[in-house]
Order: sequence, then C-alpha cells, then structure tokens
Amino acid sequence: MDEATRLLTRVNQLELLGNVQYACDRAKELPTKIDQLIKRIHGADSLLSITDLQQQLNEVEAKLQKSSGAAQVQLTKLADTLRRNIQLARQGQDSRQAQVTSLSTLIQDAAGVLQELQNKLRTADLTNASEAMELRSLSEELKFAQENVDLMVLK
Repeated sequence: MDEATRLLTRVNQLELLGNVQYACDRAKELPTKIDQLIKRIHGADSLLSITDLQQQLNEVEAKLQKSSGAAQVQLTKLADTLRRNIQLARQGQDSRQAQVTSLSTLIQDAAGVLQELQNKLRTADLTNASEAMELRSLSEELKFAQENVDLMVLK
C-alpha cells in the first residue's frame, strides 16, 4: 500500500489510489477471517451441512447472474468449489477438509492478484488511461476474491 501511495500522487490518480488501498485493506483482513474459520472448524459445529453449503451456493449463483468479467470468473470458480463440497458432503466425507482446500485455492488466487497488482504498479505508465484501468481492474478482482473468501468463512 505504501508503494501505491508513493506512486499514485496526481489528482487524476486519487480514485485509483483509493481502489488499491481498499483492496490492500481487505487483503489485510484475510488472516482474521482464516482464524474465524479455524475456530469454527474446531468448534461444536465443525462439520458443514449440505444445507449450509447449498445456501452458500445459492448466494453465489445469485451474485453470478449479476456479474461479469473478473467477478464472474471468480464466482464461477467458487460455485464449482461449492458444488464439489456438496458432492463430498453427500459422499460422507469430512467437508471441513474440502472447505480448507477451497479456502486455500481462494487465498492462492488472491495472492496471485496481489502480486500482479504490485508488478503492474511498479511498471505501469500511470499517465496512460488504459494502464490505469488495468490497475483498477486488478483491484476490483482482488475485491471480488476477498468477497468470495467472506462467503466461505463467514457462514
């Protein structure tokens, strides 16, 4: 975030700086959300029910109908993961492991977007509107990835 603050200094870049800062702030929340999941996994309600998984899938599918671009890609991946988790739960397997695997995938996706955002910040011609739009798009993609983590963890 410090790098973005240092690089995005022009008046016309303030919105982009805000988007990048928001994405970074959301990424900082990730460890707390993982801790919440760990507590839930070790708690009394450690097994997810098919009903809970189906409710999550319904919410994702509702969001998917209203999405496009990077958000649609992320939501499609999450929906596929939830469908797989439902199938695993129906097979009698421990859905905790499936959720941890799904969360791990989401974290890796978010880490990749963060790295891409950092790389783009370092190399972009920030006076070029299309490159600034790419940065904005990456920060949005990171926001969607964080929302997907929220769906997995906060249920």
